[in-house]
Amino acid sequence: NSPHLEKFKEKGYEVLFFIDPIDEFISGNLGEFKEKKFKAVGKGEVDLSSDEEKKENESKKKELSSLTDVIKSHLDEEIKEVRISNRLTSSPVVLVTEEGEMTAQMEQIMKQMNQEIPKTKRIMEINPNHPIVAKMKGIYEANAEDVVISDYAELLFGQALIAEGQQLKDPVKFNKLISD
Repeated sequence: NSPHLEKFKEKGYEVLFFIDPIDEFISGNLGEFKEKKFKAVGKGEVDLSSDEEKKENESKKKELSSLTDVIKSHLDEEIKEVRISNRLTSSPVVLVTEEGEMTAQMEQIMKQMNQEIPKTKRIMEINPNHPIVAKMKGIYEANAEDVVISDYAELLFGQALIAEGQQLKDPVKFNKLISD
């Protein structure tokens, strides 16, 4: 049910699940099998869109660029970038890692082994077709300074963390934002 898999399911791609902790160490060393290259669904950009979908995404990217900049500024301590997603179909948001960077799962493994690791800022991908994003865009266009945009940004970030099994930094604040 991971948001990372939505576009893969829609397109009918087969996906291998690496769910054991040791898989994080092994998967990085697997190159290909029967001339099929392995690619982590939570890393880098995913390009499964048709030409028509690519054109639509470029249009949405331009349309939402100022909103994504505002979201990024509100979450600057937590994320590296906000971009329009090519992998989401029904979820509003997902967090991904850049190619070559440590995944959130690997960070958890290293923490469990009491290893010091630098905090990796991840990339937040938003679904431009989701009602929450449309609502945020409407609020932004009405008043770019509205504090509700910051609240929505934090809610989306919290949702993305929960969807991937991570812990929230401040669960009480997250609950209050949901209630509000």
